[in-house]
Amino acid sequence: MKGSSSKRLDMISLIRSLMSTEIQYLSNGDKRNEF
Repeated sequence: MKGSSSKRLDMISLIRSLMSTEIQYLSNGDKRNEF
């Protein structure tokens, strides 16, 4: 049980990190477009 739960947490952390990086990339792209 602990192993499966830890894997799920790892997946959630990976998804969150990917989402944050995508948001930063999009925000940077918008700023570049402004300039």
